[in-house]
Amino acid sequence: EEEVKKHMLQNIFSLKSPFLERISIVDSDRMAGKTSIVKFDSGNVVSREGEEADRFYFVYSGTLSVEKSTGEADNGEQQRRRKVGSLYPGDYFGEMALINQTKRLATITATSNAV
Repeated sequence: EEEVKKHMLQNIFSLKSPFLERISIVDSDRMAGKTSIVKFDSGNVVSREGEEADRFYFVYSGTLSVEKSTGEADNGEQQRRRKVGSLYPGDYFGEMALINQTKRLATITATSNAV
């Protein structure tokens, strides 16, 4: 598990994104110390649209589905969702909700076992 964490951190801080560009070396070291590896079984929801954001995720392995609410309800009175994308190893998500201090903009679900 420590090897996975080390590899993940080496990759994540080399990515270019508005979120990561704002992180100083001191802050990246602090983040590294708080990094945790989370495993999701296929079908598990990682985060739900509308939830408060408290972390962002880097996909080390597996695949995930990105879905947004259509604003319509199905017969069971639940919100319908439509798939708007997929995430694969090397992708990351959730940083925009942290940057903008907003709620999650999409529901992310593991479509295979994922780390």
